Amino acid sequence: MQSTQVEPRVKGNALAMLIEEAQRALESGLQAKRLAVLPHDLQKLIEHGALPNEWYPVLYYSLLGELLCTTTTLERVEYLRNLGVKDFARLKRARTYRQLDYLVKLDAKRDLGTQLHDARLITSLMTSIFNFSRWGPAADPKNPKYLVIQVTDAAPIPEVFRLLTEGFQTAMNRDIKPLARAVRSERPRPDLIIFRSTGPKPDSG
Repeated sequence: MQSTQVEPRVKGNALAMLIEEAQRALESGLQAKRLAVLPHDLQKLIEHGALPNEWYPVLYYSLLGELLCTTTTLERVEYLRNLGVKDFARLKRARTYRQLDYLVKLDAKRDLGTQLHDARLITSLMTSIFNFSRWGPAADPKNPKYLVIQVTDAAPIPEVFRLLTEGFQTAMNRDIKPLARAVRSERPRPDLIIFRSTGPKPDSG
């Protein structure tokens, strides 16, 4: 018997911020005809919004993110990282995920064992928004003394999500430690993403 392949899907709550940005872009003069290239169901989501706990094709996230990149004068990577920072603030304010409530209790100087536990808890947030992929802390393959966030079975994750997540994780880390380095990522192969805190500190551009 052949196994049924599950379509990669993303939770509506993850799409919500992109939908809100698309709605704002329309209000600010984005021509509606530019949405005509999008799937009809996605056009309806932009019009009416997504249900937070409903599952939607992950392609919608990619299409929306790429569309929004054409509405800004910012460089693509900078814009997506900024959206990630904005999404972290939105979710923390909404108190949708208990993992983000937990952040306020963290000590920036906690020991490695505690950091590992915290990393597993926080990455469970990312795991919950896709019906595929595995997220978790791991030893950095380039320097095993350091922890990274590793994502496996990641091939369907859109590039716009990877870049947006750099901003999201940076904002999350700086909520604990204001001078934390920015998060940067690489995709050494299509099904693997690695996030590292190796970017600039906030006072160094």
